[in-house]
Amino acid sequence: MMRPLTLACVFLALAILPAWGLTKADCLTCHSDPTLKTASGKTAFVNDDSLSHSVHSGMECTDCHSQPGANFDDAPHWKEVKPPPAPIATRT
Repeated sequence: MMRPLTLACVFLALAILPAWGLTKADCLTCHSDPTLKTASGKTAFVNDDSLSHSVHSGMECTDCHSQPGANFDDAPHWKEVKPPPAPIATRT
C-alpha cells in the first residue's frame, strides 16, 4: 500500500505534467520565426542550430522557462516575464 505522502506526490506530478509537456519542437513552432517580437519589440526568435550546439543542447525550453502562471496556448505566455533561474552551479 502506498503511503499518503507518496500518493499525494504522484497525484501532484500527474496534475503538473500536462502543463510542462511541451517539447522544444513545440516552442520552435513559433520561436523559429526570425521576425517574432515581444510586445516591447525585443526579438523572441530562437536559433535552433545555435541552441543545439550550446550548453542548452538536450534540454527542453520548459526546463528553465516554466514560471508559475505560464500559458503556452497564448502569447504572451506570462503576464509578467521573469528571467529563468540561475543555473544550479551558480546558485549560492
